[in-house]
Amino acid sequence: MASQPNARAPRLAKAGYHHGNLRASLVQAALKLLDEQGPTALTLRGIAQVNGVTQTASAYHFTDKEGLECAIAAVCFRELIARLTEAISVSAAPEERLLAAMRAYVLYAESSPARFQFMFLARLIGSTRGDEVKVAARTCFGLLRLLVAELVTQAGGDSESVETETLAAWSVVHGFGKISAGSLIPSQVGQLVSHDVAREAVIASFVEGLAAKLAARRSGGTVMERGHGR
Repeated sequence: MASQPNARAPRLAKAGYHHGNLRASLVQAALKLLDEQGPTALTLRGIAQVNGVTQTASAYHFTDKEGLECAIAAVCFRELIARLTEAISVSAAPEERLLAAMRAYVLYAESSPARFQFMFLARLIGSTRGDEVKVAARTCFGLLRLLVAELVTQAGGDSESVETETLAAWSVVHGFGKISAGSLIPSQVGQLVSHDVAREAVIASFVEGLAAKLAARRSGGTVMERGHGR
C-alpha cells in the first residue's frame, strides 16, 4: 500500500522547497513587501503568493499575521545589530566606536526606512507573541550601552552616568533616524547643508560633547570652565 502524506505538513506548491529554506524565502518575501508596499502588505497570503506556495505553508511557519510581523521585526533588529557590530570592528578607541555605531544606526534608518519604522511599532514589542522581538531589541540597546560604558568607564564615570548617557545617545540616534526615515529634515536646513553633513554634525556633536563633559568631570571642572581655560 502506498504511504499516505503527513496531514500536518504544509502543501508546497513549488517543487524544490524544504521546510528550512522555505521559511527563509518567506522572510525575504516579507521584507521585500515591507520595503515596497509598507506594513499593510505583510500577510500570510501575500508572502505565500510571492513564493508560489499555499497560505497553509506560510501559516505553518508563522501561524498568523501577528506571528509574521513579530518575526520580521526581530529580523530587522538583527540586521541593525549586524550593522552596528560591523561598524565598531574597525576601531578600539571608545569615542570612535560610539561614533561609528551611532552613524551606522542612522544609516540603517536611512537605507531601510520602512523596516526601521516598522520594527519599533509598540504593538509588536509589547505583543505577547513578541518575545523574539524583545530579545533582539534589548540586544541592540545593550550594544549601544556597552559602547557608552566604554567611554564613561575610561573617564572614571559611574553606573548612573552609563545609564543616563546611554539613554541620551539612543535619543539622539533614534530621533535623527526617525527624522531621516520620514524625510522630515526642515527645508531651510537642507538648503544650507547636505544630509550627510547634517548627520555627521549631529552625531559628532553628541559624542564630542559627551567626551568633553566626562573629561571635565574627571578633572573636577565643567565643560564651560575648561572652554574658558579656568
